[in-house]
Amino acid sequence: MQVRKFCVMLMVLATVLCGAWGTNYRWKSGAEDAIWINYKNWEYSATGVIWSSISDSSADIPGQNVNGHDNTDATIYINTDNNNNSNIVIKITEDITFENLYIETDNLLSVTFELSANVTVTIKNLNLGNKDSKSEPVNFVVKGAGTVSVTENIRCKNSATTTFSIENEAVVKSKSIVNEKGAAVTVSGDGTGLINLPHQNDTPDNTITIDTSVAFSTSEVVPVNTNKYYWKNTPEDKAWTNSANWETVNGEPVRHYPGYKGGDTAVFNAREGVTNLSLEDGVENLTIENNS
Repeated sequence: MQVRKFCVMLMVLATVLCGAWGTNYRWKSGAEDAIWINYKNWEYSATGVIWSSISDSSADIPGQNVNGHDNTDATIYINTDNNNNSNIVIKITEDITFENLYIETDNLLSVTFELSANVTVTIKNLNLGNKDSKSEPVNFVVKGAGTVSVTENIRCKNSATTTFSIENEAVVKSKSIVNEKGAAVTVSGDGTGLINLPHQNDTPDNTITIDTSVAFSTSEVVPVNTNKYYWKNTPEDKAWTNSANWETVNGEPVRHYPGYKGGDTAVFNAREGVTNLSLEDGVENLTIENNS
């Protein structure tokens, strides 16, 4: 009988230890730096009520499966109220995946994701605003040559204006934007970003404005950012700067052409149509590979 009691106690202890790491995370006040994958920038909570610092470098990284801890089902809270009422800028240097993201800001403050090139942030639900309605505006910025891929919808939850800016080659993909409170929602950018909402026109909402300062697409196929371009087997024409003549190694459409920015690589296979390419403007330094 005593042995049985001891075994039960061990099982309970194991449950407590294994359950110590919660699936709720929030950006800390006075974060050590701006790096997403620095565990010292996060607090965790099993319940979403009591928050604790992550003190072990082998512990959880929100949005990643590392050190035996799978946090790709996490819920993330980022709120300027928890950052001494100041702007939050977070640098995302590696791919991350999680279930839910809640962004909250005060008036004139913002949360910014700075994406490294070709990084993908995959989120099931992006919530601009808290679970409960608030009167403060929400200002969210995505910048950098990476992608934020929302597998469900972008939900605007606050009863005040929401602004969403897409800059510096960033791509944002989602089924649609859903405005739950009916306040004004504006998507804008710096002329280089792209938002793809293939189901936005299924239920048009005149409270949502998508500025001409951001490219807007409803195609199911989204051109991607890349730094390695492959000349197509059947190009549209012979113009180097025509992005329709290029694709990724997996045959995906691309947004630009090699040389649009520095450090690009153009790859050719020896075939008819590769010669006599026309260059209509100057290009950056790039590498050309001929796979003959």
